[in-house]
Amino acid sequence: MNYAAPFFALFPLHTPNNLTVTSTESVCDEIAGWNLNDEHLSPSDLEPRLLDIAVRMNLGNAYVFDTLTAAPDELRLDFSDEVLQLDPDSVDATDWNGVRLSTEVDGSIFGVFDDYGLAAWSGEKRMSDVAHDIQVATRSDVRRRGLAQKVASRAIETILESGLVPFYSHFRGNIPSARLAVALGFRPYGSAVLAEYQVVHGE
Repeated sequence: MNYAAPFFALFPLHTPNNLTVTSTESVCDEIAGWNLNDEHLSPSDLEPRLLDIAVRMNLGNAYVFDTLTAAPDELRLDFSDEVLQLDPDSVDATDWNGVRLSTEVDGSIFGVFDDYGLAAWSGEKRMSDVAHDIQVATRSDVRRRGLAQKVASRAIETILESGLVPFYSHFRGNIPSARLAVALGFRPYGSAVLAEYQVVHGE
């Protein structure tokens, strides 16, 4: 068995009626019946309605996360020579839990090492031909040392050099991640709802 995402809904804060949904047919049909323009739904209205779909359709876990972006001149990047670009196929591109980073992201990967191995890493996820998302992680014993900002800065630089828009998303309530986004110069763009469902493979 594994998990997949039956719907992903993103709506900008300032124009929430521009709802973008990638979903199963049944979910799309229900959302298509919403009269967004007449109801003037705000993100605070849309989030519980989308979460309710996951509950009623027994889709499994559902989450709300915040999405941020920034213009190049708004970013506050922190570059350091200690940040290295990692070969996705190298053993170095494995985190402290034994997870191959190439399974977490599908773009460039950058890392910082200490005497115990990989201390922090960041990579880019190819969301579209226009925007790439940033993923960042820091080993628990070396947090609050600025490592996340350094590795994320290199990933963001790579996205900008490709002429693309960098995005940063974090689960609602993840305060350290939200603080990192602000430190990097990102500003709130919108909210998103992700729902998972369980797929059981037949014998």
